[in-house]
Amino acid sequence: TTTEYYRISDDENNRESIDYTFTYDKKFSKPKQTLSIITNFSNGSSTSNDNQLSYPLIEYDSFDPIPEKSSQKRKDTDLNIQADYVHPFGEKGKIEAGYKGIIDEMDTDYKTYGYDETTESFILDTARSNHFIFEENIQSGYLQLNNQSGNIGYQLGIRAETATNLSQLLDTDQNFENPYTSYFPSASLSFGPPKLFQIQASYSRRIRRPSSRHLNP
Repeated sequence: TTTEYYRISDDENNRESIDYTFTYDKKFSKPKQTLSIITNFSNGSSTSNDNQLSYPLIEYDSFDPIPEKSSQKRKDTDLNIQADYVHPFGEKGKIEAGYKGIIDEMDTDYKTYGYDETTESFILDTARSNHFIFEENIQSGYLQLNNQSGNIGYQLGIRAETATNLSQLLDTDQNFENPYTSYFPSASLSFGPPKLFQIQASYSRRIRRPSSRHLNP
């Protein structure tokens, strides 16, 4: 069977957050030698309440108007620490090294309610509700070499990353752990006068992590 309907939704959202950022920059007597450190901490919470009413179109009378409502409470805590050091050598060469640490925690409590006509009240729909907690700890470091000799420039780098994450479904008492270690090499080679014309070939490996919408079942 085919059913077509339209839905009226009345949604209210509230969010509060606070962020702290600390930065430190050091310049040395040697030109182009630098050290920078950035630390960011954020803590936020949000709530949402959604009331919905679904109506079948005129030619579809398979159901009466269906009222539903849902609510969500979410808390997010994020800590990011990043340090980058640049050490020049020769005329155009430099070595770069750095560290980055990310610690995140997300707590999402989502509830959906269906309407019981017998009792004329909303009943929690446990099949479509869940309380999900996700924790992630990522530690990474990188080392990169850049240099230019005449019309030839090159760059070689490597970044190593170790991550641990834990997913918890509190309603079903299920825990999932997924630790992994990854390596990301990079290289590039360029030929030609830098300010006039250059041909460049490069290679890099990247990662794209899933968002919270993809992680929460």
